[in-house]
Amino acid sequence: MLWFITSRSPKSQFSFMRHQALKPVIKLAFMAVCLGVGLGYQGTQAATGTTANLDGYKINTVASRSGAFSAAKVTIKKVTTGAINSSTAQPFFLNALPASAAGDHYTVSISPNAVPGYSVKGLTWCLNACSGYNELTSNFRPGNSTDFVFYPGNNYHMRWIYQPVAVPAPIPTQGNVPAPVPAAPNPSLSSTSTPTPIPSSSPDSAANADSSREATYTSDDHMVDIIVHAGTISDHDDCSVSGPTKTPSTANRQSKIAGPYQLVCKTPAGNTVKAFAKPVVWTYHLQGHLTKGDTPKAYIVTSDGGKKEVAGAFYDDASRNFIFETSDTGLTQVTASSASVPLMVYGPIGLVLLVIILALGALFFIRRPVKQSYEDYIRSKYYDL
Repeated sequence: MLWFITSRSPKSQFSFMRHQALKPVIKLAFMAVCLGVGLGYQGTQAATGTTANLDGYKINTVASRSGAFSAAKVTIKKVTTGAINSSTAQPFFLNALPASAAGDHYTVSISPNAVPGYSVKGLTWCLNACSGYNELTSNFRPGNSTDFVFYPGNNYHMRWIYQPVAVPAPIPTQGNVPAPVPAAPNPSLSSTSTPTPIPSSSPDSAANADSSREATYTSDDHMVDIIVHAGTISDHDDCSVSGPTKTPSTANRQSKIAGPYQLVCKTPAGNTVKAFAKPVVWTYHLQGHLTKGDTPKAYIVTSDGGKKEVAGAFYDDASRNFIFETSDTGLTQVTASSASVPLMVYGPIGLVLLVIILALGALFFIRRPVKQSYEDYIRSKYYDL
């Protein structure tokens, strides 16, 4: 046996030596793959969770979110326990819904079924990232109530669609109705009398707002939509969106994404409204303005040039819209900070690839001294006699 080993050619002896040297590297790569698969399975199990989340909007047949239907109540009832959650907000959020791995049945409904000028057409929905989702057609379900199965670890997004309906004309009064008798002219009244002026809102606030209408204002570049609910301003106030304009630099490590914009409302006397009676809803359309890892934030620019962050802002992954409410009348803008993405965000596959790359690097550095040893062996055998 000793003769067999020593009588082999130098190249075959080197191959045997290289095979022995590579054994630890091969074992390391195998262990890395097993570790990555194990982490992938563990990560998959951890991602399931025990609850699901539901959010969405109430819209009309042209995907507008402004209208009398926006205050309709969305209700969700668990079939097995009868537990009920509901929301009249726009957008609505019904989170932490208990769900088992086999899926739990819920009844999802909206009321009223009809609001002035509208009736419920049905709903559409999508799951998690909602790639290719169409708010008006995707996974459409007709009616104002449906059975829905929720699975844990998922985020469900819905759009309840209200369709316009024709308002019936008033029915003429039947029977013999006497014609009204015109009143005799009163000579004491002058034809040049001045009508009573309609009072306007205060130049400094909209506290006495009497508007029964809801309106949506859009910036010229279509970056911003602003919903003004009924009772926020006076019927006689005139509003428009200004911007974007130049403002002081953003907060540390924040880069400006959009804005600033301002909703400017003026009374008939030309005074600027300085406070809204109710919060207005801002929607920034950020398609193409954010990258992976960006965290958007909304700010109000104060009169002294400072900034204060708006609490409760919401970023909708499906529509790429950033939504928040505020009663301030000042400038608003959206900024974002780019956070470094942890390795585990890329999942077990990324971890396995990293380990394989490290193993190949180790193989390269191990092979170099083996190759050098082989060259030294040949030199000593044939030249250093």
